[in-house]
Amino acid sequence: MEYLQGEELGNRVRRDGALPPARIVRIIAQLADALEHAHSFGVIHRDLKPDNVFLVKGEGGDIVRILDFGSVKLQVETGAKLTAFGTTLGSPYYMSPEQAMGKQDVDSRTDVFACAAILYEMLTGKIAFEGSNVAQILMKIMNEQPPGPSMLGNGVPAGLDDVVDKGLRKDKNRRYGSVRELADGAVRAYGLSGTARDWAQKPQSEIDAALAASTPPAPKPFGSESLPPPPRAGARCRWATRRRA
Repeated sequence: MEYLQGEELGNRVRRDGALPPARIVRIIAQLADALEHAHSFGVIHRDLKPDNVFLVKGEGGDIVRILDFGSVKLQVETGAKLTAFGTTLGSPYYMSPEQAMGKQDVDSRTDVFACAAILYEMLTGKIAFEGSNVAQILMKIMNEQPPGPSMLGNGVPAGLDDVVDKGLRKDKNRRYGSVRELADGAVRAYGLSGTARDWAQKPQSEIDAALAASTPPAPKPFGSESLPPPPRAGARCRWATRRRA
C-alpha cells in the first residue's frame, strides 16, 4: 500500500479548529476530483468523514487522499444481496437523510451531503449535526439545518451559507448533483474565478494571494429571485408584495 505521511483532516480540525480559506479551497477541490473519479465508475464511498480524508504533506500544500472504501456500494451491481448490505452503514455525523432512513436508492448524492458536512466543519471547526447519542444525531440530520457558517464567525463569506445549505438539503433532488458542483460553488463564494479543478493543484501560497485580491460576491437578498421587477416611473403598479410559496 502507498505510504502516507501527514495527518487526518479530523485530527487537524479537532486540534486547531477552522481551517484557513486557502487550505479549504485546495482540500475541497481535490476531494471533489477524487470522488468524481470514483463516482464515474459507479462507486459511492458512503462513509465520508474528516477521519477518512488524509492530508499528505506536499511542497505546495495538502495532497488529499480518501481512505476506507470499506462501505462502498457499486451502482453497477444491483443484486439484492449488495443492496441489502450496509444500507445504513456510515458515521452518523455525516450520514445523509436517505442513509439514516435506510432507503435503498442511495446514490452519489449521499457523498455530496457528507462533503457539505465536512466543508461546514472546515469552515467553522464545529460539527454540523451534533448530538449526545446516535438517535439524536440522526433526528437532527433528518429534520434540522445547522446555522450558516458565516453566523459562527471566522470571517466566512456569507455566500458559503447558501453553498452549504444546498449541499445539506434533506431531499437529495434539491442538493447539488455532484461533489464537483458543491466545490465549484465554494470557489465562487470565495470570489475566485474558474472552477474548483482549476485550483486543486495550485500552491496554497498562490491561492492565498488570489483570495487576498478577490472580493466575495454579495449574497442575493432572501426571496429576491421570486419578485418581479419594480414598475416604471409613472406607470400604474400592477403587482403587490408576493408571498413566498
